Amino acid sequence: MVVRNPYTKMISNYNFLNKNENNNINEFIKYYINKFKKNNKINQHHYFIPQYKYLMNNLEVLYFENINNDFKNFCKKHSLKDMELPKINVSNNKKKITINDLDNESIKLINEFYSKDFELFNYEKINPK
Repeated sequence: MVVRNPYTKMISNYNFLNKNENNNINEFIKYYINKFKKNNKINQHHYFIPQYKYLMNNLEVLYFENINNDFKNFCKKHSLKDMELPKINVSNNKKKITINDLDNESIKLINEFYSKDFELFNYEKINPK
């Protein structure tokens, strides 16, 4: 299983799903997280499902932030042929959005919605200002 920092996961979701470039990242986060908190239809939008829900016993976790090294170690551990992972679905969003573009409300929403992901996968939460 490959996991990703919840903040960069939301930014990636925004880059992939946001076809209307007028919609900013914070509006996007507030819209989707509040929508899922109200009606719990998150399964219709699998991109947003908290990652811990995919976790099973004895499942190895690889980290997106270190995917090449983690995957290399995974292959070695399981006596698999060493191979490179191709990059697919790379965003072509012209504006480079970072965690610094997230406002306090978005950070709070992500912290709350993905709380178990932060805890189980040892990602550090940002304290909103």
